[in-house]
Amino acid sequence: MTTSLDPQSLETSAAPNVSQDTRPRLSIQRIILILKWIVYPLLILNFFYYLSDDLQTIQHTISDDSSIRKWLNALAPSLDQLSWVLLIFVYEIETYWLEEDFDNKLVNFLMLAAKIVFVAFICNTIYTYAFYVSELPGMAEIEGVTDLCALAGQDLSFYRNVVYTDVTAQTCSTIQYSGALYSYPNDPLVTDAAGRIEDAQLRIIDLIEACVWLIILALTELSVRMQDRGIYKGAILTWDKRAKVTLYFLLVLACVYWGWKGHFVYVWDEALWILSFLVLDNNLSIWRDELAESDAGAQAAEA
Repeated sequence: MTTSLDPQSLETSAAPNVSQDTRPRLSIQRIILILKWIVYPLLILNFFYYLSDDLQTIQHTISDDSSIRKWLNALAPSLDQLSWVLLIFVYEIETYWLEEDFDNKLVNFLMLAAKIVFVAFICNTIYTYAFYVSELPGMAEIEGVTDLCALAGQDLSFYRNVVYTDVTAQTCSTIQYSGALYSYPNDPLVTDAAGRIEDAQLRIIDLIEACVWLIILALTELSVRMQDRGIYKGAILTWDKRAKVTLYFLLVLACVYWGWKGHFVYVWDEALWILSFLVLDNNLSIWRDELAESDAGAQAAEA
């Protein structure tokens, strides 16, 4: 995993005796290196945005008698973000900063343990999204209520397109809705028929998107494990690349949907994560090139 982007290599890339064939690749690597140190800090800021958003959300969904499970569900997005940020840093160390012959059992164990813990939080997010999807059939029409103001003063919030509005005597007449009103089975929330359909779409897409990212993570781990054993080519790695292209395309489709619904923060978030994993893929590509050069050198020495 020796990097070709340390200061010495960057100085070498600018030296007059570097071949014309090498310069374009080094130039691309310079750009990726700069991109990396832009994207990673933005991911950290992203976590604090999600934490702030979750803290606002729990004001509408959490009560004094809420269970720990309920709290974990409410904080799932920010815990998920933190887990992904820390995972990115672990993979960055593993695929870029460590030498190819690095073999410290304690460090390797700690990185593996960290991955397991972070993946557990990510799986909690997937569980949470699956739970939210399972709630959809339980949303019931509020019988005999067609006027939202009839629900004022009951500590309820009107939920529409990921926006919460407290239902009070002052706000109920300003909230736009149409038709029947529906209540959520496990949250003090209400919405209308259009909001119910919209929320179902958002919940299902959230679940699919979380599962897609978990698959991408599994493929990244597969590449790391194989290349750690000196395997840098073959049908499995070729399939890995093709599968990731398809998975990234699905994530782009999710971005299109969120943009259409006006959730540009989600589009920004997804773009950051796609870029960060493309950076990791580039680390793996550099690593493969080094393995190939090492094999070529060994074969030349034997000849």
